[in-house]
Amino acid sequence: MNIISPISIPFYEFTADEELTNDVLEDVKKLNFENHNVGNKISYGNDFYYHPKLFEFFDKCLLELKTILKLEEKLDLTIVSCWANKSSKLEYHHYHLHPNSIVSAVFYLTTHESGNTVFAIPDPWYNINSVMACYKNNGASYGEILPQLSGKNKPVSGKLVLFPSHVNHKVLPLTSNENRYTISFNTFLSGVLGEDNHSGYLNLKAKSVKEMIEEKT
Repeated sequence: MNIISPISIPFYEFTADEELTNDVLEDVKKLNFENHNVGNKISYGNDFYYHPKLFEFFDKCLLELKTILKLEEKLDLTIVSCWANKSSKLEYHHYHLHPNSIVSAVFYLTTHESGNTVFAIPDPWYNINSVMACYKNNGASYGEILPQLSGKNKPVSGKLVLFPSHVNHKVLPLTSNENRYTISFNTFLSGVLGEDNHSGYLNLKAKSVKEMIEEKT
């Protein structure tokens, strides 16, 4: 028997200018971080990290993704939250996904041989487990016991990875003595779906991080 993998899921990677990446890294290092999660730290009390030039780069990448995905021209992918992550030696991040978001991102500010990001989706061969008790470990914690299809992504400074927000992901333990820094953000659709006077009409207005920052200043 041979095992073949005819299907792959595309994620989209972009590369930021080195000068911009270094500028953001120095800015992020000045932030206060807290142990919000079990294994790593995030920027303290702030889901609205904002750097004007960095967001120009993010918006350009999201516009390209919008074209790739053939989204309606009347719709935008608006960045609704953005925060910084910091991992020190032996720290990690558990499996999680990003609710209330369409497209999420990880922007690497530092390069490491360890601390890879792992992305995982349920193995479709085991989907019937949700409706039929025909497998061992039935009822066990989903995502940890049942088989998944997964792949690793190495932290490389200046790389931005855009991925579907509902995809599980985690960070493996960092073995380096140098801190691992990343930026994460979530997006939501903003604009008009459907036609006027139709039951499927929907007018969405997602408030962007930029708007929220401007309201506070």
